[in-house]
Amino acid sequence: MNEMTNLVMLLIAMHGSAQSPAPAYRYAVAAQAAVDKRPAMKTDAVICKDGQLHTFPAGHPKPCI
Repeated sequence: MNEMTNLVMLLIAMHGSAQSPAPAYRYAVAAQAAVDKRPAMKTDAVICKDGQLHTFPAGHPKPCI
């Protein structure tokens, strides 16, 4: 075989099939369903003296002064 054929075969072997495996797809669907069931969390945000924006759960103390 010539070098170009070897390169093509190597690329095909590295990429595998074009479709993602079914278990990975099922896991992604299950993970998204779990996120959809989770209640929305209320958050507050504050800009600290260092210029960073910090978010934190509503009702909790501020993470910086």
